[in-house]
Amino acid sequence: MVRELRDQGLTLRRIRKAVEALRRDWPKAGDLGTGARLVTDGKGAWLALDAERLVDLLDNSGQVEWRAVVNVGRLAAQVRSDLAKMSEAA
Repeated sequence: MVRELRDQGLTLRRIRKAVEALRRDWPKAGDLGTGARLVTDGKGAWLALDAERLVDLLDNSGQVEWRAVVNVGRLAAQVRSDLAKMSEAA
């Protein structure tokens, strides 16, 4: 995980802070659920609990933030399906 976050541009200091937040707030990995993912833009680090809830790991508030998280795989499948229907109708 650390190597991937470094490859994405996160500094070791920020990775350490994110790991500390994970250990503090979710001491058992099973508490996260199967859909939890770690997300970074190279500057911040968030824990995506599901498709709608993100927790900012580098902000000490520990509050859940509600953001629009797009399921790209499902969106791509829907676009392919819509395009197929349009070509059949043409």
